[in-house]
Amino acid sequence: RVKAGQKISFMNGVLYGNGNILGYDRDGKELVINKEQADTVRHIFDLYLQGNGSRKIQFTLEQEGRKTALGKTNWSASVILRILKNPFYCGRIEYRKQYVPDYLTQKKINNKGEVERITVKGKHQPIVTEEEFDKVQEMLKSSIVKKNDGKTYGKPLADNVWVRKVKCKCGHTMNRRINYVSKTTGNKTYTFQCYDQLHTGSIATRTKKGLSTDGICDNKSFPQWKLEVQADFIFRN
Repeated sequence: RVKAGQKISFMNGVLYGNGNILGYDRDGKELVINKEQADTVRHIFDLYLQGNGSRKIQFTLEQEGRKTALGKTNWSASVILRILKNPFYCGRIEYRKQYVPDYLTQKKINNKGEVERITVKGKHQPIVTEEEFDKVQEMLKSSIVKKNDGKTYGKPLADNVWVRKVKCKCGHTMNRRINYVSKTTGNKTYTFQCYDQLHTGSIATRTKKGLSTDGICDNKSFPQWKLEVQADFIFRN
C-alpha cells in the first residue's frame, strides 16, 4: 500500500524533501524561479557546453562573485557536477535516486540499478532545455569508467594502503595522483594531495587567480616515498 501510494505521487509529480535547489524558491508546496540563481544555473550549463570543465567553471563563478544556494561565494567542482547532472533543471523529476532495501532499518542507499527509477515531467518551469541537458549528459559520460560487468562507475579507488589510511590534518582523505612516469621502465611515482583541495583549489592556485583563501586547507602535497620511508623506520623500530 505504501509503494502503491508512492507511485501515484510519482505520477502526479509530487515534490519530496525541503532542501534548497539552486535556481528556485519554495512557494508553499511549489518551486518558483529565482531569477538571480536561475541565471547562475544557466551560466553553469552554458560554460560547460562551451567546453569548460567543472574546475574552470568553479573559478569563473567565484571570480564573478556568484552565490551558491546557501548564499556562499566559495564553490566546489562536486557541487557544479551535481547541478549538471540534475534533470530537475530541464523540467524532469527523477524518483528513487535512493531506496530503502530493509524496511526494519529504514537506511537509504544510492540506487545503482537495483530498483527501477521513475522520471516524470514536472510542473515547474525549467531553466535549460531537454536537448541541452541531454547534450551535457553525453559530454559527462566521456569521463565515466566502464567495467567488464557492464556497470558504470566513476574513477575507481586506487588499491593502495595509503589511499585507504592517510588523512589530511583538516580531516579529509588524501588523493593520490601520478607525478612522474619513467619513459624507460614505465615505473610511476605518486604524490598525495588533500582531497578537499581538488574541489576548492589549492592556496597557490586560488592566490594566483585572485580568489579568497579563507577556510581553504593549506596542507602541501608530498610524495609517496616519504610515507614509505617513515613506515619502514617505524616498523623496524
